[in-house]
Amino acid sequence: MKQKRKSTKRKPDIRIDIINSKNMGDALRQSEEKYRLMFEHSPLGVFYFNNKGIITDCNEKFAKTIGSSREVLIGLDTLRLPDVKITAAIQGALEGKLTTYEGNYKSLTANKITPVRVTIVPIVSEDKLIEGGTSIVEDISERKKMEELIFNEKERLKMTILSVGDGVISTDNRGRILLLNKIAEQLTGWTQQDAIGQPLDKVFNVINEFTREKYENRYSKLLGINNNREFVDNVILISKEGIEYPIEHSSAPIKDEDNNINGVVYVFKDFTEKKERQDKVEYLSFHDQLTGLYNRRFFEEELIRLDTERNLPLTLVMIDVNGLKLANDAFGHLVGDLILKKVAEIIQKQFRSDDIVARIGGDEFVVILPNTSFDEARLIVSRMDTIISNEKVDSINLSIACGWETKHRHDEKVVTVFKKAEDNMYRQKLSEHTSLRYKTLDIILNTLYEKNNIEESHLKSVSQLCVELGGALKLTNEQISELKSIGLMHDIGKIAIDEKILTETKSLSESDWIEIRRHSEIGYRILSSINEYAVLAGYVLAHHERWDGTGYPKGLKGEEIPWQSRIVAVADAYDAMVSKRHYKEALSKKDAMEEIKRNAGTQFDPEIAKVFIESGLGEEQS
Repeated sequence: MKQKRKSTKRKPDIRIDIINSKNMGDALRQSEEKYRLMFEHSPLGVFYFNNKGIITDCNEKFAKTIGSSREVLIGLDTLRLPDVKITAAIQGALEGKLTTYEGNYKSLTANKITPVRVTIVPIVSEDKLIEGGTSIVEDISERKKMEELIFNEKERLKMTILSVGDGVISTDNRGRILLLNKIAEQLTGWTQQDAIGQPLDKVFNVINEFTREKYENRYSKLLGINNNREFVDNVILISKEGIEYPIEHSSAPIKDEDNNINGVVYVFKDFTEKKERQDKVEYLSFHDQLTGLYNRRFFEEELIRLDTERNLPLTLVMIDVNGLKLANDAFGHLVGDLILKKVAEIIQKQFRSDDIVARIGGDEFVVILPNTSFDEARLIVSRMDTIISNEKVDSINLSIACGWETKHRHDEKVVTVFKKAEDNMYRQKLSEHTSLRYKTLDIILNTLYEKNNIEESHLKSVSQLCVELGGALKLTNEQISELKSIGLMHDIGKIAIDEKILTETKSLSESDWIEIRRHSEIGYRILSSINEYAVLAGYVLAHHERWDGTGYPKGLKGEEIPWQSRIVAVADAYDAMVSKRHYKEALSKKDAMEEIKRNAGTQFDPEIAKVFIESGLGEEQS
């Protein structure tokens, strides 16, 4: 009996099916999770809608783009979305059409419009039925801004080219005109409308300035090169009407991103205008700006040029304006400039047109006289000196010092001749120096009195008080005489202070006080320039210093302050208190003495203040 064969067919393993099913479930869940992450974190807005156009889901990006929330949007009819194009696009998707368009989404919650690019795709089931669709919404605000920026930049560049002060012409790669700006239209005689499409040579008709030969096909040379090229040669542009303009121009190829040459741009301008500027610069480089005379640079170059045998005898005249620094310190630099211009005007009139008259320093002038002897120069200088000495500027008598020397032989060094002329000038200046400065000092004091008649009375009163206080302090006659002069001139620096400030009836501002406090320094500079008064200058400088160190201008303290200045300080303060001013009434003599006593040891030297009070000087003076 045959044994029954066992079946080799394996029974289904339920465990494997379960495992496979679990793996498929896991894979599906992982796939869904990946999809969900992509959906949620996509940089693009995404929403789904069903076959009735109702939104079934959307991500946060879409909600933010539209200015709403997912809770509000899910279940919303797409017809209510703030986009006029959405209805047709949704309807198209439900009919199986893919639609892409750009539009604007207006926020549902705020007055904000967001430009977007929208793609709407139908969703089709396995049995070919359209179940709805999905929309991808891209916020294109930045792109729109960039497009607007590029457009504006192009427009700005175009307007710049059209309005730039130089002529501009651009061509295509065949040398045909694409653009002319206004200046190019004026110079060529062509309007942009007539010129567009014309060959460059026809519109930009240029010839060589010297040979008069026509430049042909200038653009063709540039079309074959890789680097910009500038033509600096001067040429003549002949306009449509036949008018010739000397121009200078540069030209360069126009290249795209791939370095291909697409045309040429020409920039040009009327050279006449630049020539005028060059002439002006050249003039200024050789002329003194204040007086209009030649400057030192030109003088030195001309001296070398004229130093030849055919110009012998060659005479150099040195001229120095006396008292200019003193006038500047006392009356200001504007008056000093008027003096220089007046002297320059007179000097220039006294010499021949081919003589070289130059200002070579602040107050120094020099004249080169070709073919002029020493004696001939003497006559010219004498005449000039007489004319200048009879002139005034703001009550100031003009004065000059002159010296001259002549080169007779070619082997003489002109530098030596110049030095001798300069030495002769300084010799004359020293001989007249003191008398002129005395005169100027008198003018300064008289001008100060005229500006403010109260100052004259004040200065004389302070001077007398200083004399009497010096006697009470048992000073020598010489010291008392010095105090008298200091008292007369302690406020001389007020000559340079604005008269409106000195006569102001209201309280002075801080800036006004700063200006007034300058007077002691100005007085110092004025007196320092006169040898005989130089020693007094330091006392005038310090007469507003205080015993406690809080004065000005240096903040000196105690015995650091010269005793002469301490005496003047007491006399000055007392007279100011008992005198009526524009801005205050006078104090009584008793109150003024009390004020001196109260400020002894702070504002005033206590010993000097004590002598002043005990001697009763203030009462006698008043």
